[in-house]
Formats: sequence, structure tokens, C-alpha cells
Amino acid sequence: MDDSMQEIVDDFIQEALELLESLNENFIELEKQPDNKDILNTIFRAAHTIKGSAGFLGFQNIIELAHSAENILNKLRQGEMVLTAEMTDYLLKTMDTLKAMIITISETGTEGNPPIDNTKLIKKLNEMSEGSDIETPSPKEESSLSEGEGGGIDPACSEGQHARLADGSDSGKKKTKNLGDILLEDNLISKEELEQIYREKEEEERGRKGSEEKPKAESVDIEPPPVTKAEATVEECRNKPSPVSKPLPVVPQKLAPVHMSEIKETTVRVGIERLDNVMNLVGELVLARNRLFNISSKLESKYADDDLSSVLAQVVANLSLVTTDLQLAVMKTRMQPVKKVFSKFPRMVRDLSRELDKDIDLQIFGEETELDKSVIEEIGDPLVHLIRNSVDHGIEDKEGRIKNGKPERGTIKLVAEHEGNYIIISVTDDGGGIDANIIKRKAVEKGVIDEKTAISLSDKDALNLIFTPGFSTKDEATEISGRGVGMDVVKTNIQKLNGIIEIESKPGRGSDIILKLPLTVAIIQTLIVGVEGQVFAIPLNSIVETLRIKESTIQTIDKHEVINLRESVLSLLRLGNEFEIYENADKGFSSYTDKEIYVVVVALAEKKVGIAVDNLYGQEEVVIKSLGDYELGYKGISGATITGDGKVVLIIDVASMIEAVKIK
Repeated sequence: MDDSMQEIVDDFIQEALELLESLNENFIELEKQPDNKDILNTIFRAAHTIKGSAGFLGFQNIIELAHSAENILNKLRQGEMVLTAEMTDYLLKTMDTLKAMIITISETGTEGNPPIDNTKLIKKLNEMSEGSDIETPSPKEESSLSEGEGGGIDPACSEGQHARLADGSDSGKKKTKNLGDILLEDNLISKEELEQIYREKEEEERGRKGSEEKPKAESVDIEPPPVTKAEATVEECRNKPSPVSKPLPVVPQKLAPVHMSEIKETTVRVGIERLDNVMNLVGELVLARNRLFNISSKLESKYADDDLSSVLAQVVANLSLVTTDLQLAVMKTRMQPVKKVFSKFPRMVRDLSRELDKDIDLQIFGEETELDKSVIEEIGDPLVHLIRNSVDHGIEDKEGRIKNGKPERGTIKLVAEHEGNYIIISVTDDGGGIDANIIKRKAVEKGVIDEKTAISLSDKDALNLIFTPGFSTKDEATEISGRGVGMDVVKTNIQKLNGIIEIESKPGRGSDIILKLPLTVAIIQTLIVGVEGQVFAIPLNSIVETLRIKESTIQTIDKHEVINLRESVLSLLRLGNEFEIYENADKGFSSYTDKEIYVVVVALAEKKVGIAVDNLYGQEEVVIKSLGDYELGYKGISGATITGDGKVVLIIDVASMIEAVKIK
């Protein structure tokens, strides 16, 4: 396959996968509004586009399956059929199968050898189209719809299926339709272009006849209408065993261009590696800007009356503005709407609701909120577990909700919104909520905490126990939840991103789990702090607040320092002790004075801790640089950066700091 053809195939794969993702959402919405013609037309157009694009590239299996689904959608549009839950099940299964087939093409360049056998699924779709009674597919039946026993598709049967779609009947011999017929019918190719292809193929065949003899039905990609072919009835197709897989006919590359030169391209594909390289270069530019800004400020202060220093200050100010704009522009090239992750949840909630016999409405807000690609890739799994927990643990069954005076339909809200340099994602449900007392009891039973700790534990801290590996409030594990790994996955992934998790819950009223995530992980804002003349940077996205306290307010519990913060106990960690900066390693434990110190309250996932430092120097934008193989001897450092005054400053690893604090 030449480069131009490969580019067209790549475009088809990308477009088809995007359309299929949107179709999942549209089908769920259509199920709620079966009379909405706009949604129906959108779905029909998407299915037609996939079929048409596949037709140009000769992916016949995709054409056949999409054609069968399109036939049902057309009848729904015309009002000849009424959408049912069972019908939606099979249409969604069709989308899954089409997606699997397209992924196969992306991985192998072909529809597979043998290709996915979709004859059973086509048969089901055809039965629905004719108004036959359809039962909900069992898991075994679902898998058999896309996995063929023989691995191949009989060309004659495929044509019989198309004939059946054409006239809607099921009896007697059918007039078969080949690929050329379908393309011509749907105005995807002109009659002149089709005839030209036939002529070229006939000339090609005449050239081959001298060396090899093959049946014309197998060697010609698209046969002209006058040539008769073996006809196959639907009954023959049903009873005929699957043959050994044969290469599917491919439309000649003459069909590929489709007047592409007339289409103006508005997007350009760029490899992630190139974007990462540009981001690194911008990072270096940011460091140089900070350094230049610092030098300019000193010169302006020293030579206040010199016109040159004033001009330099203006130039540096302009450079700073341009650098900031460039940085934002590069960051935006890596940004993707969070909809890419959110789009799979309506389908998931629908399927789980049907499995658990619950009535649940998923409401999504803020889908257009954008996040860095690296962050998008990490939040998918945590959100899957949070949504599944809300469906299984949170929302009660119909009888339970009615008994508690709630509407029969439960609600889960998934919201994304910007807040400064962060994105806030929340999962809220109006279910039974989380009872802190039950959490404590289960934690004691499982040996996570002892009874003494359980009594002293606040409700807020007790709720955070659900993130403990292996912890679950369910006595028995099911396919959906109960194994104690889901919330641990949430915690682990959010920690990777230096994010924060907060839980708010009221028994009987529902729960709200909030994720606070940085917009990007490449260039970050930090708070510069000092301890005994040593300077460190703490990532601002992990900082909750800063405090100024007297040493005399610090208390010790089992040789562990804590402070009271708004009626909650906050563990304290002295940065000087952790890095052995103080000459006396026990400083802070022996005696307390009225000396004032600063406490930087940091949080990661569900945990909070206070870091005690001597000075706060201010906020600065930095670029994280890896220390490589240099062994520092302590895991509390995530990297280094160069500040505006040219100093190399170590960046604190908040995760390691929090792990260093052991709450007794």
C-alpha cells in the first residue's frame, strides 16, 4: 500500500473511531428520547459515513454490518419501527463489533485473517428489521455474535444478506447485490467511474489468463451488473457451514482519491514526541526568561537613572509576555477535551443499570473542559471505578429508594470545571451515602486499624479508609465490585498526577467525591521555601494553604508532632529534620518556644500533612528537570530546577513526604 493510500486508511480509522464513540452517547440519549428525530438523523448519518468510507476502501465486512444497522435506523427514521431496550442492546453491540473490526484494520492493515465473523449479528439485525421478536442477548450469545466458528464469510451468503436488505423479505431466491451496486445506490461513485473500473479490471484479467486460470467470481473485485453470480437464499446462508477464510475483494485504489484535492484540510497530525520536544524547548525558554528578568530587575535597581536599564526592562517585559503566550499556545496543543474520557460512561452506566435492575440517570457537565494529554490518559481508570462504585454501592435499588422517600430513578452527576491552574472533577450521587461507623467497623474487622484508633478517628478520616488496598464494605465480591482494588486504583493514579481527593458523604443522602488535578505536569507553579539557608520548591498544586504558628502550639503524640487545624489533627513534618539540615536532628522535639514558624499544608490524594519551614520566599514558575542517575540518597526529591537568580533548587516530592509521616 503506497503512502497516499495509507494516509487515507489512517484518516478513515480515526474518523470511524470518533464517530463510533459519539454513537454510543447518541444511542443512550435516543433511548431516553426515542421520538427525537435530530438524534436519529445524526446516528443515521454517522453509520452511513462509516459504511461509505469503508466502501471506498473495500472493507466489505464493515459495509455489510453497517448496512444492516443502517436499514434498522432508516425504518426508525420513517416511523416504521419503535425503538426498544433490546433493540438498543443489539445496535450497541453492532457499534462494539464495528469498533473491533476497525481496530483490527489499524493493527494489521486488513480486516484480519480470518476476519471477524459478523453473520450472526447481521442475522439478528435483519430479524429486528423484519419485526421479529428479539430476546436480550445472553453473555454467551453476545460473544458468539462477533466470534465466528469457522472464521470466514461465504461471499454468496454475504450477497444474499444484501439482497435481503434490499427487499425486506425472507423467502425464495433473491437478486444479489455486489459492492459496486451498493456504492452506486448510495451515490458514492458515478456510473462512469464504475464502468471505467470494470474495463480496467477486464484488461487486467486478460493479461493474467495466459499464466493463471481463476474463477472470475473470485478474481474480480467488483463485477458489472450484467454478469450473473451464484444466488444465495437466507436459509442457505443459515445452514451453510463457514468456509475456509478467503481474501475479501478489495476495491481498486482508483476509487481512493474521492476528489480529496478539493477538500481543504484544517488540521495537521503531529507526533506526541515532537510536541514533547517543543514543550521541553519552551521550558528552557521559561528558565532563561526568569533569569533575564531577575538580572534586569537588579540592573534597574542599581542604575535607576540610566536610560539603558529602563529600555532593558521594557524589552524583558515584552519578552516575558511573548514567552508566556508561547507557553500557553504549546500547552494548548497538548490539551484535549475531557469528553474523550467522559463519553464512555453513559454506555457503562446504562449496561450496569440493566444488569443490576436499577434506574439511573447519568448527568454530565463540563465535557469541553480541556486537560493535558498525559493527565487525560491517567484519569480514565479512576473515574471508571468511581462511577461503578456509585452505581453498585451508592444508588439503592428501586424498592429501597421508594421506601426512603426518593424518586425511583437515581442520579449520578459527573462534572468537570476549571479552578485556576487546576481542573476539578466531581462524581456525585443521590444514593445511600457512606456511613463512617460502618467504615470503622469494617476496617477493624479487616485489621486495617485497631479499635482504639477507630474510636479516635474523625468521620472525615474514616471515609478516607476506603482507599486502603483490599478494603471493601461488601462481604462478597461480584463482577462489578467488592474486591477492594477499585478505590486503591483511584488513589494510585491520582497520586501519580500530584492530585488531591476529597470525600463528602451523608448517610441516606448521597456522596460527593472530588478530584483536584493539575492542568499540566510539564511546567508548574511552585512555592519557594527556605530552611537554614537552604532553598526548596514545593509544587503549588499540592499546597492547600500556608500557616504561621508559634512553636508552643505544637503537640507531640508518641514522639510525633501534630497541630490542631480547625478541629482536626494535622501531622507535622519538619523539612530540616527530613534532610538532616539541622545540626541537632531532634530539633523541634525537645522544647518549644514562642518562636514563629511557617507550616505549608500539602495534600495528595486523600492525605494531608503540614511541612514546617523557616521562610517563605514567594511563588515561581519552574520547569522540572530529572536528576537522572544521580543518587541523592533520599527519595523526597522529585527533580530540580533553576530559579531566576541562577540557583539550582530541589523540588520536593510531596508523595514521599506524606508517606514519611506515620500516623499512630
